[in-house]
Amino acid sequence: MSKIKSHVSEDEIYNDFAIIYRRYKALHRQTIGDYFFKEIEDLVEKLCDDFERTVEGTHL
Repeated sequence: MSKIKSHVSEDEIYNDFAIIYRRYKALHRQTIGDYFFKEIEDLVEKLCDDFERTVEGTHL
């Protein structure tokens, strides 16, 4: 969240978000199921953008 509020590059934010997402995926794969992660795979950048807007306090 602190990187989003700073002036780091968007690529760095996406890379950090991807790391967090992979950890979440590893921890919750059995609970949530593979189908969810398969369907959401193409939307990871959108999830990051949505999270960034939430942190910045703007609405979707």
